[in-house]
Amino acid sequence: MDFPEGNNGGLEMSSNQTKILAVAGLMAGVAALPAAADDRPTAGFRAEHAEIKEHLRHLDGMVGGLDGAPEAEQRRTMAFVVKFLDEHIRSHAAWEEAHLYPVVDDRAGRQGEPFTASMRYEHGIIGRAIDGLSALAAAAPPDATAFARAADRALGVIGAHFEKEEEVFLPLLDRSMTRAEVEAVLGKPSAH
Repeated sequence: MDFPEGNNGGLEMSSNQTKILAVAGLMAGVAALPAAADDRPTAGFRAEHAEIKEHLRHLDGMVGGLDGAPEAEQRRTMAFVVKFLDEHIRSHAAWEEAHLYPVVDDRAGRQGEPFTASMRYEHGIIGRAIDGLSALAAAAPPDATAFARAADRALGVIGAHFEKEEEVFLPLLDRSMTRAEVEAVLGKPSAH
């Protein structure tokens, strides 16, 4: 999350959460560097996915620390996880449905049902999981165990979803498009 200096987006954060944001800022700078080793047409999109997956690994670690933490820390962590997923994963999914999936459907040459139908459906599953996490985070008192279990499930679905995109959809584009064509239809990675 990009917060203005001195503003944490309205959330009180622990030192661990602050470190995660610092790492995220460093990663954003690293992601802006040219991808030297990956010459696939979808290299930029893959780099963006790698960055998001690193953030998700950090969230997983935060969720793992909920048990036994003071209630105030549990609430801050739960709110942070929900805010990240809501702001970053939902917007990424919406961007994919508007930009990536139509290109994949076109390149797959499917008539009728889109090639990406199951992945679009998974976006709905992920959205409902985020809604469930939001409800758990708002509960009084917080149930850290239930939140951690639900977060583990959601992060697992998101990870599997990314893997399918990277192993099924992106190779289709790599085989049928140049990097310039991919960037012309999808934009530069920083655009999503």
